[in-house]
Amino acid sequence: MAYRSDVRIVTTKDGFKKLKEFCNEYINKIDRDDYNLINNLNVKEEKDNLVYFGWNEIKWPDYTDGSYVDAVVKGLYYLEDINISYIYCRLGENYDDYDERQYHADTDEYLTFPSIIREFNDNVFINNQERSNDELKKIYVITNNSILNDEIIYNVHGIATNEADAKRIFKEAVNIAKNEIDFDKLDAINVTSGIENYDKKWHYIETDNSFELYLDGEYNSNNYSIEIKEYDLDKIRSQEKNNINKITKKDIEYER
Repeated sequence: MAYRSDVRIVTTKDGFKKLKEFCNEYINKIDRDDYNLINNLNVKEEKDNLVYFGWNEIKWPDYTDGSYVDAVVKGLYYLEDINISYIYCRLGENYDDYDERQYHADTDEYLTFPSIIREFNDNVFINNQERSNDELKKIYVITNNSILNDEIIYNVHGIATNEADAKRIFKEAVNIAKNEIDFDKLDAINVTSGIENYDKKWHYIETDNSFELYLDGEYNSNNYSIEIKEYDLDKIRSQEKNNINKITKKDIEYER
């Protein structure tokens, strides 16, 4: 089976029109009865003056071979030549296989970057555009931390701007963790069941926004935790403003 990739592109409506024209002309010019990608999209969303589109599980070579992929790749360079903004992202099957390219024209608006959590989340494009004119009130950080023999490792699995996305990312993180540690074979004891046995047993606590796993009661020495941390941005902004005011006041008093 050939190696596959997922590809997403964001550009302006005029950029999409120009890219489509370029691809059609390119395919006709090389005189090949080839598959025209721009006319066979797996994903396409429009919001305001932007178009978000792409393909899933597509063979996307990293070299030019005169194929249908070339039409899109060269079309993106064409957008640069005519000063039209775009963002291109490709996500391959291998975990570390990711590349992107972008061009921003001074005359164009800001482009929403595709959301990636080892897969493209197409709904985020629309949601982000709808919220683009509204100041964010809260932010959710999904942390994934572990302690092994007193060595602490801090990680951030993802960030979300609404609770629904945060819980989805959290569940994804928990499922990934359980698969990696072969959770079912640990025969871990659910602490919320009221049963506790510290005789070299794994224990866990799982709620809607947190997951903790620890060994033999040694909570601080061997511990694995995932949780959703909620931050009130209005409160943080207020605190930062107060801190700035305090610093300014001290500076004024010092100068006097």
